[in-house]
Amino acid sequence: MAHALSSPQESLPHILTLRTHGIYEDEHHRLWVVLDLQASHLSFSNRLLIYLTVYLQQGVAFPLESTPPSPMNLNGLPRRWTLRTMGTYEGTDNTFWRLLGHSQASVWYLKVGFAQQLILMLI
Repeated sequence: MAHALSSPQESLPHILTLRTHGIYEDEHHRLWVVLDLQASHLSFSNRLLIYLTVYLQQGVAFPLESTPPSPMNLNGLPRRWTLRTMGTYEGTDNTFWRLLGHSQASVWYLKVGFAQQLILMLI
């Protein structure tokens, strides 16, 4: 019997470990794919600030057209993220990532119809 998620916060992965290019696995053996990786720039007091945001989606299977970004784009991601607080993950490279979003979305290609999504930003 499938377990329905009562709240997205209750189902946050505590550990995400890189399994293959752009695919992470959590402590419950759920797979998370990197859907997008975005870099934004902001100039502040003669300094250039770069914000890196990663979008992950959990699911059992992913459509063929949803492939991870190129290998060069993923070099800045850690091999493992560990949840430190309800709003912060720490990478194995000693980086900290703020949890910007955690939700369930309706996804047409999953039989169950819903997949969790995470949005993390390098801080």
